[in-house]
Amino acid sequence: MSHFYATIEGGRTPATRTGHKNTGISGHVKGWNVGIRAAGYHDKQTGKDMFCVYATGGSNGRTAETLIACVTEDAELVDRTDVEHFNA
Repeated sequence: MSHFYATIEGGRTPATRTGHKNTGISGHVKGWNVGIRAAGYHDKQTGKDMFCVYATGGSNGRTAETLIACVTEDAELVDRTDVEHFNA
């Protein structure tokens, strides 16, 4: 059974994807010059799910990803330095 579930909508029929505790899940929504990537994973150290949002350089990829924020399943914001090891 899937642990994570994602839906994306756009110009066509909505699409869904699933992820598991050991694979996580992520998606990149982007324009040409800017975008965001959302990534979810299960943190084995805390036993909690965590989601992080990154700013990206969009389709042209001119800039590196920048971590915006992370949140746990308890709706707690996580200090950026606590998640720098994470690269989904």
